[in-house]
Amino acid sequence: MANDKGSKRKAFMRKVIKLLEVVLCLILLSMVLQVLTEVFIAFLEQSIGTETNYNGETSGTLEMHTIDVGQADSILIRCNDEVMLVDCGTASKGDDVTKYLQDLHIEKIDVLVGTHPHDDHMGGMAEVINNFDIGVLYVPNIDDLEITTNWFLNFLKAVDAKDEEYNNGKSIWEFPKDENGNFRRFNLGNAVVQFLAPSQDSYSNKNNYSIAMRISFGEVDIMLTGDAEALAEKEIISTGYNLESEILKAGHHGSDTSNTKEFLEAVNPQYVIISAGFGNKYDHPIKSVMERLERMKIPVYRTDESGTIIMQTDGHNIYFNTDPGDYLSGEELVSEGMYGNWFK
Repeated sequence: MANDKGSKRKAFMRKVIKLLEVVLCLILLSMVLQVLTEVFIAFLEQSIGTETNYNGETSGTLEMHTIDVGQADSILIRCNDEVMLVDCGTASKGDDVTKYLQDLHIEKIDVLVGTHPHDDHMGGMAEVINNFDIGVLYVPNIDDLEITTNWFLNFLKAVDAKDEEYNNGKSIWEFPKDENGNFRRFNLGNAVVQFLAPSQDSYSNKNNYSIAMRISFGEVDIMLTGDAEALAEKEIISTGYNLESEILKAGHHGSDTSNTKEFLEAVNPQYVIISAGFGNKYDHPIKSVMERLERMKIPVYRTDESGTIIMQTDGHNIYFNTDPGDYLSGEELVSEGMYGNWFK
């Protein structure tokens, strides 16, 4: 009888031990799955730029400097410790852009963008490339264009020199679409940058080669379109991407070849920034565009009135370094005697 009780006790203990082993295995499996899930989510966020920044969980700030380069474009985006420069002004303004960045103690440009091959956007590119470390350079595929101007040849030399300096077997120059034909999307600090244009491989108008992008940081989005004209704006709308943005940098310096009613309605900006030179020969920004913005009650910030425009956001609130400007056209600004930044 005693032996039977002992056998039963041993059998019971074996069952308990096995049960404990199963429970322990389940706990360990649960822990491993949790770790793997966290690693997988982190990988997705890093590799494809998931829109985790859109829920307002941001850290730090994003700054947008629309640098006063006269009748030209140069826009600095700085988020956390990473820097993107979109265009570099004319060849004569390359030194000014370089000094502006150096005064901010910037040594490396993580992302450099040349929107399209016009002097007022890429003329100063060679000077910038020669004076800073460059992470990656995005310029549209312009192989079909025969450009022989000095600023462009200097740009090509600067790219070749930088490639030789880095000597890593590839060029810093990449296209806005990847090898699969998809628009590139990447992180800049805690911001997400989505390219939106150009859609076609070739255009009859160089302005329509412009790289357009939407920059998202928390609840704040910024739309940059270079000199993209009505055709390209229509193509951007047709991509199906969400275009709504709190801030729009007016296309083509406020020209009526851009900034169509349909595009403005699609972007629905709270603020518009205009980069134009006081007294420029094109009368930018154009009267019809300014009237359109006024009808839509969108405050405008203008380099021809206020000089460099600095916007800062924490992902929720938006701050500018100056007051909004007037709805006067470029021609009216001159005739009204509102000399803006030209005499400063």
